[in-house]
Amino acid sequence: MSIKTLIIAAGGAALALGLATAAPAQDPAADGAAMFGARCAFCHDAGAGGAPEKAHLASLPKAKVVETLTTGVMADMAADLSEAQIDAIATYLTGAPSATPPAAPTTETPAPETPAPETPAPAA
Repeated sequence: MSIKTLIIAAGGAALALGLATAAPAQDPAADGAAMFGARCAFCHDAGAGGAPEKAHLASLPKAKVVETLTTGVMADMAADLSEAQIDAIATYLTGAPSATPPAAPTTETPAPETPAPETPAPAA
């Protein structure tokens, strides 16, 4: 395989990976589950160090979870999360509807063409 072929293949793979990760989330709660698992479960699944367990967090109002992650005791741990990621975690924990709904597919319907009005023939 030539260097040029390798570069083209690597570029295509990188593009495909970029497109796959840039696609909008279809289920915010699923993303929240993954983020919770990666970032929060270590302490909250086991109640480590006095951290409230996941069941307790799930009983809180969604707004309280969001507040805790943005301005409360967990703000430092969540400082690098976007609003959408925080919302996804809170949605996952509480089951409350997401503030950022999944992107709906867009299908534009073309406007029907309106024929020009007929002009009466001039009188002879």
